[in-house]
Amino acid sequence: MISKEAILNILAELDFVSLNGDLVWDAKSVKFSLLIDTKEGESPLSWEVVIVAPYPMKVNGHATISFTNQELLPFLHIMREGTLCLHTTDALTEEDQFRQDLVQLKSWVDKYYVNKEVDSHYENLVVNSTSVNGVDYYFLFTELKDEFAIGDYGIVRLRPLLTNLRRDIKTSTYLVCGFQSSRVSKSKEKLCDWNSHYLSDFNCEYGAYCMLAKAPEHHGKFIIEDFAELEPLFDQTQKNFIYKDVRGAQDNPTNLYPLFCGYKTPDNRTYWQVILLDTTRPPIKGVKHSTPKGPVWLTTFTQAKIHWANTVDTSYEYFFGRGAMPRELAGKKFFIIGLGAVGSILAKTLVRCGARHIDLYDYDIKEPGNVCRSEYEIFSGIGDKSSELQVLLYRVSPFVTCRVRNSLFDYLAKSLNPEEVIDVLNEYDVIFDCTTDNHLMVLLDSLCLKSQVVNLSITNHAKELTCVFSPQIARCIEFLYNKLLTQDDSDMFNPSGCWNPTFKASYNDISLMVQFALKHIIRMLSSLEPISNFYLDEKKGI
Repeated sequence: MISKEAILNILAELDFVSLNGDLVWDAKSVKFSLLIDTKEGESPLSWEVVIVAPYPMKVNGHATISFTNQELLPFLHIMREGTLCLHTTDALTEEDQFRQDLVQLKSWVDKYYVNKEVDSHYENLVVNSTSVNGVDYYFLFTELKDEFAIGDYGIVRLRPLLTNLRRDIKTSTYLVCGFQSSRVSKSKEKLCDWNSHYLSDFNCEYGAYCMLAKAPEHHGKFIIEDFAELEPLFDQTQKNFIYKDVRGAQDNPTNLYPLFCGYKTPDNRTYWQVILLDTTRPPIKGVKHSTPKGPVWLTTFTQAKIHWANTVDTSYEYFFGRGAMPRELAGKKFFIIGLGAVGSILAKTLVRCGARHIDLYDYDIKEPGNVCRSEYEIFSGIGDKSSELQVLLYRVSPFVTCRVRNSLFDYLAKSLNPEEVIDVLNEYDVIFDCTTDNHLMVLLDSLCLKSQVVNLSITNHAKELTCVFSPQIARCIEFLYNKLLTQDDSDMFNPSGCWNPTFKASYNDISLMVQFALKHIIRMLSSLEPISNFYLDEKKGI
């Protein structure tokens, strides 16, 4: 905890801040009021300050100092309780941190209060989501190609993911598959940008949606919390639809029905907030009104607290926003032949880097001994490498389309008329050969494909890795292995049974070499580096 003397000294040192009253101490915190200068001729801003014992350290990622002013709710970065959302750089001492926090506070006052500046990026509404029956609900959606008309309404198709835990609370997560308008008859479903694996009709659940003319908000940032406040945002046909649809969903085993409220953000994206409607006590009712032509029933919301769920725009640019390969390369079609340690690590890395089309082939099955140094799992038991890897890739990314080539591919590729093989392989932009099959290597070389072929192989103990690009792969591989590489065949691993010996290397050894090689391969295929053959040495590097 920062000392009284330190607080007073720093306040005396800074000319834009002054203490307004006394410091109030207890065992766990200190509370006081500050005045921050605004501009000449105007009154200073008053802030209530609380510093708790761990200061200057953060606790669970949250600052241990707060600045609050309830009258500033309309301003940016002021939370619902009036507290400033402050993100300052960590300092090593209490004194330096306090000084830095005050400077940051003054910076906010100048930028947002005095100069009325507006951030260039849009911040989503602040939603205090609530657990329902001990479960937190999450709904993931993507940007759609099709626009929604204001006043539209209809059915939402949902794909449940696995349940999980967040801070000891059960979570239930859904992907939004698509939106089917009930306002326009026989309309086509507007699909989210997931792959066909997640867009399938298998095991789907449903909700409702309404497109609003205005976001359900206060001050442009806080979400509405009572149903009565929603009344002017929905037109009568939308409310009638909700009333009818919720009544039809009363046999839902969770007694919950998600209502998606859509609206346009300032940057012209469609965002969705989700209300969890209680089907046993729906917060909507029919009210009888007298008119000259007779009684009319109108639907209206009742006064009740809204249970908001969590929603996340999971569009491709956000899913891979923290880092991905260049978008043009990510959209190309990849084919990986050979799904052992090198091939499986390569496949999973490409998917995590944003690849959208990957086909797989390996005739082999996954044995327990394959798990330790590749991307497979013992949980799924013994089975085809290609089929298991396809499942694992779908678990990583909902944006990748992954096909498994027929188990006869190797036989057919080596038996068919070359023209037929060329037609099949030229479907791909990049073919990775991770098989160490010399005959396949020579075959791919001889076909003169339009596709870029990349041959990857690794030596015993993962001491070296070779990366060779078409054309003339066989010639370069022969040169590397005869002239430059160390071939230590004396210490190979011999599995039980009738098997060929295999190289020894841990997952760490292999992954290190593959990842470093792939960094350069991605740059070369993206024209950020000239394409050139290379080999990696664990001691000498590239």
